[in-house]
Amino acid sequence: MSHPDHSDNYTALTRIEGQVRGIQQMIDDRRYCMDVVNQIRALNQR
Repeated sequence: MSHPDHSDNYTALTRIEGQVRGIQQMIDDRRYCMDVVNQIRALNQR
């Protein structure tokens, strides 16, 4: 019995992780709220 290939999922998770880290950095840098909200919206659309 072979195991399923999750490489597509792993790639997507890596991209999402990078986006979340970017949002965290924006919050740390005290960026304008609407910029942060826009990035969160973009992340949720994935």
